[in-house]
Amino acid sequence: MLANEISSVYWGSNIHTQITKSLLYFYIKKRNFSEIKSITVSRKKDKILETTTIPKENYQIEQVVEKYFNINENYILNNINDIFLTNDKSISLFNSLSYLVKALNTQESSHKFERLWKAFNAIYRYIGKSENDNTCHINLRDFLLSNDSLFNYSKKIVNNYDRKILRKKIQFRNLILNDYPTKNHTVSFIAFLYRYTDSRLLQILKETLPYREEFIKTINSIDKVESKFNKLGLSTIYDNCKTKQNTCIYNEIVNSLDSKINMNNQSDIEIVAFICIKYAYFLRNKIFHAEKHDLSFKFIKNNLLYEIDWINNILESVIIELLNCNTEWDK
Repeated sequence: MLANEISSVYWGSNIHTQITKSLLYFYIKKRNFSEIKSITVSRKKDKILETTTIPKENYQIEQVVEKYFNINENYILNNINDIFLTNDKSISLFNSLSYLVKALNTQESSHKFERLWKAFNAIYRYIGKSENDNTCHINLRDFLLSNDSLFNYSKKIVNNYDRKILRKKIQFRNLILNDYPTKNHTVSFIAFLYRYTDSRLLQILKETLPYREEFIKTINSIDKVESKFNKLGLSTIYDNCKTKQNTCIYNEIVNSLDSKINMNNQSDIEIVAFICIKYAYFLRNKIFHAEKHDLSFKFIKNNLLYEIDWINNILESVIIELLNCNTEWDK
């Protein structure tokens, strides 16, 4: 492929899709903007080779990216040939790459976040094998933790984040109040606390316990509470406190957090997963469900946009590394 001309030979009825895929492939390999001046398609029809070139007549070429499109030099994106296949994975690759390229062509922070999230969504739907977001998030988190050696650049971004930085950058209080709003969500909140081993994150979670301390200490008033513990694999906690005072479960949680914090374990992939899945999903819902005004409608850049820029940096890295390891998606 030349920098300013794409010639393609295809047989079949999906020429438009294949040309679009070729444009995606071209710009990803090119890594920056180059004007497309013509597109030539040759196809066999009844053993006769027909050639069409645009622009022609009423058909003009619309540039899919603009002059500020650029792929960060730190990123290598070189395992995308399966985009040209015709299966479910190729559809996910195509969808994700299209949103990624448009995100990298976007200067407005909130618009970039929207497109990055859609690129991410296309991947986790495939890996998660479910229409349910929660199930997809669980399966994607398992994939990240099981293949952490494939996400070295993403881990490098968060490697130097200490507890203070994470506490400053992430709205932990708003996240917890939003995701676990009522007493009936308390067992799910406890499962959330038990999910992590990274000491930085665990210290923050311990500090945020007061937001739901009352719910935990009165947990026995929840309907079918034992079955909820059992369903989430927390039966041991409940069994240990079944015949004891209401504060027992709260004390069990504090002791568990302290024990893990004292191990001083640092799991960068857990931080990556937390930011890109748990926290970015929280922000996505706030923005996409119009709980926030259009963030591009502004007269000066505010703190939320700086926060989104920070999220975008990590999310972009994870998406690219997920795309690079697409041969592992089905394993």
